[in-house]
Amino acid sequence: MASLPSRRAWAPGARLLVFAAALGCTEFADGSDELEAPLTAVMSATPDEWACLSEERPPTPAVALDRNRPLTYRGIWLDLGTGAPPPNLRARACGITDPACGAPLTAFIAADANGLLELPLFHGFSGFLEITSDVTVPVLAFFTAAFTANDGNTATEFIPRTLIQPGAVVDLSRLNGIEVDPATGYVAIYSLDCAGTLAENVAFSLDNQRAATRFYFANQFPSITLEATTPDGLGGFVNVASGAATVSATLIGTGELVRTASLFLRAGWGSTIVLGPYAGPGR
Repeated sequence: MASLPSRRAWAPGARLLVFAAALGCTEFADGSDELEAPLTAVMSATPDEWACLSEERPPTPAVALDRNRPLTYRGIWLDLGTGAPPPNLRARACGITDPACGAPLTAFIAADANGLLELPLFHGFSGFLEITSDVTVPVLAFFTAAFTANDGNTATEFIPRTLIQPGAVVDLSRLNGIEVDPATGYVAIYSLDCAGTLAENVAFSLDNQRAATRFYFANQFPSITLEATTPDGLGGFVNVASGAATVSATLIGTGELVRTASLFLRAGWGSTIVLGPYAGPGR
């Protein structure tokens, strides 16, 4: 089983190399792309970090669900404020057609001391994870492609996703002149370039923005005045109405589409996803 990078390399502002095949397929909604495991770290073949946007998106077959082909999800989850795993960090997997997770696909499984979550999944999984802890806002984690596996494979995310404590959501929002509506949720989005590294100069949009407010992180601090991602590669929306939503990432200079994906919101929860190019590493 591949080892994870050091925690220092996971700082939100770092330019990270990731297992980009996990994040460089098609949008989560249509389920027509494959997430092959084990995933391979790939460097961009061109100095242009967005050259792959000009490549034609190849067709891919639908992924048939097969519970007899196991695959283990591995991902790091950390408290944004402390940089450490929150207490009683745990997760379970849910089917994409079961938004309330009334029939979970796994039991809740506890993370290890480093914040590593390992969940036993299967070929064709295209659902989401419920991530909870004793001190952070509960989160729904979405993926942009169905998982595929060979015998004994492991799908590893090498960009950690972050969680935030409720008080921090309120305090940081108020610093930006926003009052958090407890009947809404928030969306956190990570942007990747063609090399699979966290990307700046990417703008996020939300189809049902309504009263929601967009933010981007700079030096691990949110701002509503920025127009695109910084090298932190992180942004999103606060006060998002519950229900289905579509998020998109585009280049701020050219308007080129990086990716679009579907997810949903629950009141009082966060939803998070990583958006990388359709034609990136591993394609």
